[in-house]
Amino acid sequence: SLNLEKLAHQLAKNTNLRKLYLQHDNIEEIPDNIGELTSIELLNLEHNKIEDIPKTIGKLKNLKRLNLMDNPISDKKLRKKAAKWLPKTNIIFFHRET
Repeated sequence: SLNLEKLAHQLAKNTNLRKLYLQHDNIEEIPDNIGELTSIELLNLEHNKIEDIPKTIGKLKNLKRLNLMDNPISDKKLRKKAAKWLPKTNIIFFHRET
């Protein structure tokens, strides 16, 4: 699986990064240092194994769209966190039952 913590640290150095697509990468968690990606506007993490989101994701003030579709995140948990930490972000979180 992809080491998103190391990737986020490296990508944070690129202040022009606006979109990041990491779908189908067997990512199990979003690391705390995701907040370093301050220029990111679109983050696509669909079809992974993510169960939770860290509070530091709220540092992504430019984030307009977060796609978490088809991750095992409970809708209630994500809605509560999303409303608090990402009030201006369009979040897709639908989890398809198999």
